[in-house]
Formats: sequence, structure tokens, C-alpha cells
Amino acid sequence: DRSLKEISDISSSQHEGLEIVWQKVETFLKASGIEIVRKVDVPFDPRVHEAMERLPEGNGRPVVKRVLQPGFIHKESVIKPAKVIIERENKPKE
Repeated sequence: DRSLKEISDISSSQHEGLEIVWQKVETFLKASGIEIVRKVDVPFDPRVHEAMERLPEGNGRPVVKRVLQPGFIHKESVIKPAKVIIERENKPKE
């Protein structure tokens, strides 16, 4: 997943090939009951996320701002936590 976004020195046909392979991997994982954790702008959950960096802004609850590596869950058991960058939401002042 990450390689598709970061590789820039390959041809468009090689990139398309990698996309096809990743789509097949995703299909296989989903068919096996494995959920891929990679959503952004969701509340940080230490059970499924591993914070690799915390952005200094905000004063509210932590929110996932970027996924560095996706995580994987099978039947509510975490196989691998997603490595993420978090930021605290801006809580309105009362």
C-alpha cells in the first residue's frame, strides 16, 4: 500500500501492475475476514493504532491524521497495529 504512494521512479505500467497486485491482496484479505486499518480523521484508538508522531496542535482528543503503515484486524484481534501520526482536535473554548 505504502509503496504505491512512495515509488516514483517506475514506469506507469509497473505502477499499474503493483496496483493490480495490491487489489488482489486486499480482496484476499477481506475474503479471509481481515480488516485493513487505514482511515484518517478518526479518533486515535491505542488498541489498533501505534502513534509514531504527535503533531503539536490542538487541545482535544487525539485524531489520526496520517497512516504511515496500515494495520490489520482479524475477528476483533489486532494482528498488527496501524502506525500513525496523530494530532489533537481543536476543542472550542467555553
